[in-house]
Amino acid sequence: MDRFEIVELLTAYNFAIDIGDEQACAAIYTNDARYEGPTGTAVGARSIARVIRRDIRSRFGNGGRYLMGPVVVDVDGDFANARSYWWIVSGGERPSVHTLVFYDELRHTGERWQVTCRRQELHPTWLGVTTVRRRRRRRIVSGQLG
Repeated sequence: MDRFEIVELLTAYNFAIDIGDEQACAAIYTNDARYEGPTGTAVGARSIARVIRRDIRSRFGNGGRYLMGPVVVDVDGDFANARSYWWIVSGGERPSVHTLVFYDELRHTGERWQVTCRRQELHPTWLGVTTVRRRRRRRIVSGQLG
């Protein structure tokens, strides 16, 4: 049950960041949590919320999405570690796909699981190697390629 609750927590974060709900994003963290990511480091839920707000505005205002891949969770009593793959699909004029690995430390706070430390590691694709090129589609007009 603990593993399922942790995966649900990470999934809820995924949806919250996509719709720009920074309060729901920050709610996964404990008040003394630490965040280490590509756009900065923050300590405390409020500071983390500011980093998230900046990320949402810069990356997701153009229709971007977070996509979560496989998650590995190790639980030891009221503490857990999770490792997961994430893809960020950025929209706009130059759509791109970037990959990250999230390393989370979690604690069961009595009522629910929360993240005490999140570290994001960028994959080299973040450097723009995987910019999506829009292909011109060929149309079929009257049985012929147009």
